[in-house]
Amino acid sequence: VNTVYTLVETDTKTGYILTEPFEFTTSYLSDSYSQEYQSVYLYNKAQKGNITVHKDAETLDSIETVSQSVQIGDEIKDGYNFGYAKGDMADATFEIYAAEDIKNPDGKSEDYFKKDELVGTITTDESDGSATLYDLPLGNYYAIETEAPAGTIINKERHDIALNYAGETVSVSEAEITVTNERPHVRVNVAKTDTTSANKPVAKAGFTIFNKNAITIGNDTLEADTPLQTVFTNEAGNGTFTIDLPLNQQFYIKETVAPEGYTLTSEVYNFATNYTDENTETYQYSHSFKDN
Repeated sequence: VNTVYTLVETDTKTGYILTEPFEFTTSYLSDSYSQEYQSVYLYNKAQKGNITVHKDAETLDSIETVSQSVQIGDEIKDGYNFGYAKGDMADATFEIYAAEDIKNPDGKSEDYFKKDELVGTITTDESDGSATLYDLPLGNYYAIETEAPAGTIINKERHDIALNYAGETVSVSEAEITVTNERPHVRVNVAKTDTTSANKPVAKAGFTIFNKNAITIGNDTLEADTPLQTVFTNEAGNGTFTIDLPLNQQFYIKETVAPEGYTLTSEVYNFATNYTDENTETYQYSHSFKDN
């Protein structure tokens, strides 16, 4: 009598969280009662979960010196390339779907979601490239990217996510996935023909690519009109640059080494590596220089 007791739940059904300890006090009623009865109703909450999707992709990270990769006339000197590193990406939009019928753990109530039903839409933020859908019932889900961050290729794969039961003492189950987007690549080709000889291919013509405007990455700057790389045409009169050019920049190409028997052409090829859409994997630029 007049004693405080604590009722502690020690086990519960899978899918639920243990209730908080409950205190109650016995008290003396009267001599007419030999026993006291108290009724306690405890309610178990179903465990919920959060799904977090993190987005990353390669972004422009550095300017790299490439030894002896440029030739202007008889002068051979260092050129440049661009380095990339993975970073967090904002503005990726995902739709989260139920991968199965998501059932109530009581086994009786109506299903939370039906298979392939849209559960929610989230968009990654600038702070860490992540987005979270909160307070979901446990079960299997999947994410589909519907909008990619600018400068990347959309990832069209299905990404499965399992919100598993994390134990009776855990309030919220957490599940996280990382979805990586590839970046588009730039491919640049040149050709050289002799218009005085029925467009005969011209081999050993050297063409150099330059950046039209200054490019700053961190503390490094490539001044405008810096020669980046030189390539030479083969016997078929074709040449391919291997430099990994960034998007949304302007460049130009001109002949800087004339093959024997020829003079340098004054022609200049200008192009801009503008990002256009999330589905384009390669931006291709080609130009044929004429020697006349």
